[in-house]
Amino acid sequence: FVTLNNLDEDEVRRILDLRLSPLYVSLHSTDPGLRSRLMGGNARRGLEVLDRLAGAGLEIHLQVVVCPGINDGEALERTMEEVLNRYRPASLALVPVGLAHASRERSLCLPDRDDAARAIELVAAFRDKALRETGEGVFQASDEFYLLAGVALPPAEDYDGYPQLENGVGMARKFLDEMDQEKARMGGEARCDRSACIITGKAFAPLLAGALDGLPGGEPDLVVPGNRLFGESVTVTGLLCGEDVVEGIKGAGSRPGRILMPDTLLNEGRFLDGKTLEDVERETGAEVVALPVRGEALIRALAGMPWEDEGDRYRRPW
Repeated sequence: FVTLNNLDEDEVRRILDLRLSPLYVSLHSTDPGLRSRLMGGNARRGLEVLDRLAGAGLEIHLQVVVCPGINDGEALERTMEEVLNRYRPASLALVPVGLAHASRERSLCLPDRDDAARAIELVAAFRDKALRETGEGVFQASDEFYLLAGVALPPAEDYDGYPQLENGVGMARKFLDEMDQEKARMGGEARCDRSACIITGKAFAPLLAGALDGLPGGEPDLVVPGNRLFGESVTVTGLLCGEDVVEGIKGAGSRPGRILMPDTLLNEGRFLDGKTLEDVERETGAEVVALPVRGEALIRALAGMPWEDEGDRYRRPW
């Protein structure tokens, strides 16, 4: 995502001339003063550029990082109303402010269950409004809001083709649906290797456990580590570190043969704390398999089968 705040005139003209899109823009607020508070002195410039790009008909996807007590409530309603009437983007996603931001600024705090529920209700209301007025749903909420509020995920069709999947919008729904589809396709072959365990974050663990229920051979062990680097309030899987995985395995009390985890925990082969797969294997005595974040890959891995994707960077045979 870009802010558009620092684009000069030549850069704006180049985007317009080349019709560069889709564009992913951090909006946060349509109120110039509030956006400046959140983003700095050039934030007004970003709104001016957004007006021009939207007016030219470019495909634009927006995000609003919801900061409780700052750009939520009535301010958020005004932003969503203006987005619908003025910019007509391809999508707008509400995502919760993260710990890294909140820890740097005292005026920022993490959303709680009630904040998440209000964000979901607002998205539902504006999505209905957008469908009536434009035929497009436009508005979505990130998975974190649903998990935090304890509200059921929307169906796949509400994600309009998942335009903001990498922003954590619809990833859980897509993953769970892929698991169900692969289990149905494999039939009796969709069995569980009880020597394997799955690493997951606290937020996703209940949904994953439900999706794994009923696998032939029994359910695999879910290991839900705490987050030692960012703190226990961070419950998403993607921010777990190598040491978290090691401590989670040791605390589980059993010694798995294989540890299955999403490859999003790795960046160029390393966890956020610098540990490598080899470090974790050495410290746990188990093989670590980094899987792509796709439901069918997990189901096939549990059955001891390879997944078909030559582009998987950390794919390993076993």
